[in-house]
Amino acid sequence: MGCVTSRRSPGSVVSGSIHLTHKPNPDEDSEIEEIAELPIRAQDEDFDLVSAVELSVSCNNLFAGKGVTVDPTAVFYIDDGIGNWVEKGRTEIQRNNLNPSFIKSFKISYSFEKQLRFRFDIYNINYSQDSKSLKWQTQIGSAKFNIHELVCSPSHSITRDLINSNVRTENGGTISVSSEEMSRLKHRIKMQWEFINQKIKGHLILKLSRITENNEVCIYQTEGLAKIPRVWEQFELTINRLCKGDERKPVTVGVYKIDKMLVHKFLGKSEFTLEELKTNGNFETTIRNNGKPIGILKLNRFIYQEVCTFLDYVFGGCEISLIIGIDFTKSNGVPTSPNSLHYFSTENPNEYVQAIKAVGDILQYYDSDKRIPAYGFGARLPPYFDIVSHCFALNKNIFDPEVTGIDGVLNVYKSTINSIIFHGPTIFHELIKTASDYASSVQVSQEAQQYFILLILTDGIINDVESTVDEIVSGSFLPFSIIIVGIGHEDFTVMEFLDADSNPLFSKKQNRGMERDIVQFVPFSQFKGMPHELAKEVLFEIPKQMIGYMKNKGIKPNPPSKTEVLDTIGSARGQNQINSQRMMLPSPKNPHPSSMLLKNMRNQFIEDVVRLGFDEDTVIDVVDEGIPCLNVNMAIELINEKQSTIGPIKSVLKSMIVKQPEMSRQQSDEKTWERETRRTEERDYL
Repeated sequence: MGCVTSRRSPGSVVSGSIHLTHKPNPDEDSEIEEIAELPIRAQDEDFDLVSAVELSVSCNNLFAGKGVTVDPTAVFYIDDGIGNWVEKGRTEIQRNNLNPSFIKSFKISYSFEKQLRFRFDIYNINYSQDSKSLKWQTQIGSAKFNIHELVCSPSHSITRDLINSNVRTENGGTISVSSEEMSRLKHRIKMQWEFINQKIKGHLILKLSRITENNEVCIYQTEGLAKIPRVWEQFELTINRLCKGDERKPVTVGVYKIDKMLVHKFLGKSEFTLEELKTNGNFETTIRNNGKPIGILKLNRFIYQEVCTFLDYVFGGCEISLIIGIDFTKSNGVPTSPNSLHYFSTENPNEYVQAIKAVGDILQYYDSDKRIPAYGFGARLPPYFDIVSHCFALNKNIFDPEVTGIDGVLNVYKSTINSIIFHGPTIFHELIKTASDYASSVQVSQEAQQYFILLILTDGIINDVESTVDEIVSGSFLPFSIIIVGIGHEDFTVMEFLDADSNPLFSKKQNRGMERDIVQFVPFSQFKGMPHELAKEVLFEIPKQMIGYMKNKGIKPNPPSKTEVLDTIGSARGQNQINSQRMMLPSPKNPHPSSMLLKNMRNQFIEDVVRLGFDEDTVIDVVDEGIPCLNVNMAIELINEKQSTIGPIKSVLKSMIVKQPEMSRQQSDEKTWERETRRTEERDYL
């Protein structure tokens, strides 16, 4: 049962990086050594952000014609949804085998609301032809499957006849596809084995297989060794791959000899469990064939490494909260113009809407209560439109800025456009400071795990780079990440600078650099019309950033909740499914970590306004009705508006607008921006 991977030049057979440029000659022992040189493993992939199903393939009674040697491979295709079959991979080539159990498996994402069809074609490989091009190979047969049918079958396995429309008189054999949901356990083990038997000559290999309900799934094949002592190279596997996280699940290890026809001749096997390897520091097992011992297999080295993943923290109850900030500066264009980045069309949603939905639909799923603080920046606010805010609540209540889900964000976004005046400049640091306050308001510990993600959507250059760098550096010490999505086609050089993948940011004010990378910038234009690709790119660094923070604090994932419905996290997109699953989640230990922060902010703000001589009850009434930003002048304007039916009072209140004795750096930036904008407008007018 030889295993040879075909991926190279015409007429070649490849195992790892090995090339055979002609058909094997039985007399050439050097080719046996060459083809046995490297190991074969089933690749493990990172599916932290989706639920994944692993597909294993085997065949029985393959037939390609009388007297024809069968060297089969399986080619995996997925239906793209529009009638095209797209090749996604191939197994290794099994040498001279009518009943192959392929080592290479295939991992696919699984979503309840999505239909997914896939197909396996079985080919007999002719080494004298180009093995990479299937048109030169003989197709034995084909079979189609539906993922829902497969995972819902009682045994999670389906066997079908291989159909070849060109050959109607002969049965090509059967194909069996089994599915296993991938375990969350991503811990890794390193092993090095030695086989002790001085009498057996030739090239020997080891094959490790996981025992399932229906068969054995080969998961690793070592390189071939002829030299004694036979100590194979150390190799590494995830526990998920070895035993699906079950330390008591049996694993078989077989010893095979490669004969001169490159066929693997079975010599003997034994069984072990991961639990035995962990508890026995000098593990040895006897390799037997029909009960007869043929040698000793000794574990020379064993290393168990715990690898904490993003989903391990999520499953362990880590609360992840999303915060959104939207750019309403003048450079976006007048929202009533079709050329504006904020222009609304029922047929074609603008780029802000597309980005919010693409990214938010995924991020909101990790927010247990789906209550999302939504902010805007760079606009003049009612009632008099003489106050520019760089951090205001879209729902007009800065002390309770949360809305429900992404639909709630989109609703307040649309209503905000019609109630403000786009202005500027583009200031980031107030919004980042507000989000940092959320992160600093919680005491993250082993028992209470919390993380925050700020999503900023902006159209271009910012005017407060130095202050923004200061806030990002401060945030790098907090449970906090920043995602910036660039809307439009402006110069995003500064955003790439803030991303700081190559050059970490340094704050002159704090005289320190970033503790870790917390910023991810993605230009929307590169993923226009590809929402899933945009979301994938945006979320790429978040798991690493969160894990980095937790590791710095020595915080490990807690044991997973008993509510196993979380196994579909990240794959569900349907709102009904999201809602039903969230109802089953355990109640978070601290569902509103920012409530005390907002309460303290509210009390302090009321005190500041009352200190100016206003009646406390009146101030409280105005605050409770909703105030969009932390600006004392805004409170005075709203009180003024409330009392606007009394002329003298209005003029008195108008005169009480608070003026700062000194101009801050932000105010200086605003004045400079206003002067430059005015000059530009005058020049354009002339």
